Amino acid sequence: MTCILLHNRKKYLRRVYHCGDYIYKEWFKQPWQNLTYSKLIDQIELIRRVDSTYILGHGENTKVFWIKMRIIEGQSGWECKWDSFFVKKIVNFIINHYESFYVIYHGDPALSNIIMSEENTPQYIDYDNIQKNENKIQVLKHIESKCIEAFKKKKYVKIIKDLCHAY
Repeated sequence: MTCILLHNRKKYLRRVYHCGDYIYKEWFKQPWQNLTYSKLIDQIELIRRVDSTYILGHGENTKVFWIKMRIIEGQSGWECKWDSFFVKKIVNFIINHYESFYVIYHGDPALSNIIMSEENTPQYIDYDNIQKNENKIQVLKHIESKCIEAFKKKKYVKIIKDLCHAY
């Protein structure tokens, strides 16, 4: 099977490939790097608590740590038509996801990490920043800031703030 390179993040020493029916991500081992296989296993366990079918495999060799992930079909949040309804749907999804899996937080609720299914249902991808965080105020501030940064239009700021402050 031929894999197609999707991302080569030299800064993070990470590559992402599309390999037919799965995504393959690898991190190059470096002595100064903060990632260890043990930390990757901890992240995988958090991911499996959120979506037990997402991780298809994982491992390491002398050069890299790697994971194999299920492809989530749909359209990136960046590619969707933005209106007030969509903004509310995304912000509510992010907040409700944290509430549903409390204390597990995705950690990077960017539009590029949210896929909209054919049924128009949002789903996360790219769990590189998944974490445990019991501080709801801190998480809601992070969600608010990431959503304002993502949508960038002033007309959506009030909607985002109102939704984040309602929790």
